[in-house]
Amino acid sequence: MKVTSSALRKTESDRLTLDIERWLSGDSSVNLAPDMYIGDLDDYRWTKGHSSHNYYVKRDEQATFNIVKNNLHINVDNIFDMGVGGKQAVRDVGLSLAKIVCAKNYFGFDLATILAENAAEQALSEGLNAAPVICDIFEKLPFKKQNTLIALLGLTLGNIETYDNPKDVQNRFRDIFTHYANSVIFPDYKPRPPNKRNHLLISYDANRNIQEVKNCYLNQEFGNLVRSCIDKAIDTNNFDFDVVLRETPEVLFLATGLRSKRDQIINFNDKEFAVEKDQFLPVLNSSRFSIPFMTEAAIQAGWVPANIWSATGRVQYQHFVID
Repeated sequence: MKVTSSALRKTESDRLTLDIERWLSGDSSVNLAPDMYIGDLDDYRWTKGHSSHNYYVKRDEQATFNIVKNNLHINVDNIFDMGVGGKQAVRDVGLSLAKIVCAKNYFGFDLATILAENAAEQALSEGLNAAPVICDIFEKLPFKKQNTLIALLGLTLGNIETYDNPKDVQNRFRDIFTHYANSVIFPDYKPRPPNKRNHLLISYDANRNIQEVKNCYLNQEFGNLVRSCIDKAIDTNNFDFDVVLRETPEVLFLATGLRSKRDQIINFNDKEFAVEKDQFLPVLNSSRFSIPFMTEAAIQAGWVPANIWSATGRVQYQHFVID
């Protein structure tokens, strides 16, 4: 059974149209990262344009799964795989983790219908009960389950909207973690034995070598990836944009996007948008947060810190629990 959030805008194309309009209007808080994967048959935009799978998953998350297996002793009925990605990511991350925590039921969450459905099909082939869940993973989830591990791994957590100050960023995470807490706590709440607790496992970029991070993004392949999101609606080759990185350490973001090379008028959806020279239009964020920063956001949402580690120093992992 496929689950679709009623909070989604009418269609995926409608979502992209609305986001592009906001983006062209200069709204720096718009987040185009989810739109990047809409219609992606197998995460090819990411795997062809970025080295993250080998850079992070092969080194960090495989080491992390050994920690989960040998030290955390998580045993749950359900796993929520948040932002599933393509087949390789599902196999190496979501399903690998599901086996370690002995989950019987796999729910693949993604805004891209085909990615969520492919993830559920893979889980079914591995003998799990499975269902695709089509929703924005940063908003209210469409159903509740107890005895659940919510896993948001990779760098997905950093792809929230851009904000003007760190407190707004932290409040956004508090709201996201509150949505997750509400998805595992029922109105008839009763304390449960430790082996029936609910768990939240998150990861985010911990690499402080900014130049190394920039080198991952400043290449032709990733530039094409950034443009591919916009090109679904507007042929950016008809306009004068450079793909650039904008570092804003005061709000914890390294944003990748397009910078206008001149004043220009763009016609889109029967509207005219004036884009000024040097105007920056963000597409994707790479974010670095501190442990206290993320811990405080989770505590405010009701989660209890349980474990902290980094297998290689490139990715930070945090494990929280809630009864």
